[in-house]
Amino acid sequence: MSSNPGANYREMVVHVQNNSLSLDSLYQEYQKLAAVIEHLHTSVVLTDPHTPDNPIVFINPAFTTLTQYTKEEAMGRNCRFLQGEDTSRETIEKIKTAVSRHESITVELKNYRKDGTPFWNEVRISPVYDEDGELIYYIGLQADVTERRHYQDSIQYHATHDELTGLPNRKKLMETVKAHLTEKKPFTLLFIDLDSFKEINDTYGHLAGDDVLQKTAGVLEQTAAAGGGSAARISGDEFVMLLPSSLGEDESIVCVDRVQKAVTQTVQLDDTTVQVEASIGASRFPEDGTTFEALLRNADHAMYRAKRSKA
Repeated sequence: MSSNPGANYREMVVHVQNNSLSLDSLYQEYQKLAAVIEHLHTSVVLTDPHTPDNPIVFINPAFTTLTQYTKEEAMGRNCRFLQGEDTSRETIEKIKTAVSRHESITVELKNYRKDGTPFWNEVRISPVYDEDGELIYYIGLQADVTERRHYQDSIQYHATHDELTGLPNRKKLMETVKAHLTEKKPFTLLFIDLDSFKEINDTYGHLAGDDVLQKTAGVLEQTAAAGGGSAARISGDEFVMLLPSSLGEDESIVCVDRVQKAVTQTVQLDDTTVQVEASIGASRFPEDGTTFEALLRNADHAMYRAKRSKA
């Protein structure tokens, strides 16, 4: 610093003025940023990672629009107050892990508005650091993606379910069987084929045939559910039932007989009635195969043996 007191004073004034200008500029930038965040249609939340339970320290009006909670109701609380009974525990654990590692994460989870209405919330969480690299906040961006989620669920449902009967289709059956194979737990497949279904279609028409298929599907679904299993329609008049236990030979005979009796029914078609019966074959994991294809093929072969024995 100069030995001239006047010069020293002028330097100090300039330094203070420059700092003042710098602070003014920073404040103006902050005001601009705050105004932008306030007017965003996306919900913005800031939480304080240095306070126990990572409480909310800022929300914008879009958060209130999304959740119905006011600033006074949200401030100081952890964001978990938006969660509920059907919120995925697995997704919550993913969020906790990312936050503990100071990592960014994007998830979709079911949240609840103040009035209890559920909605699918797309949440993007990121750490915020200062110029020295110190963690100062977590920022969360939230958006209601319920409509998109329902659309995706609808597409997924139609891709894995039979349109006529509402039962799982072959693709869904394969996914279910492969999941059981991965768990390496014994189970039984029943292959069910309706007898004389072509004659019903040819004689009474396809609408009558559809009616028979729907009624059969309902019976199989109820019967499978009673045994802790599931039923699927894989094509035409062919159905498959999965039972989550491996049956012995005698038990298989009893099970097939039980399903046979359930499927055998008299169906009213306009002014006439038809008798519906089925041929059934069984395969067991792991005795009769260790792949979906092998188990289905062996159950199919057993079904045809049963059908030929009736001829």
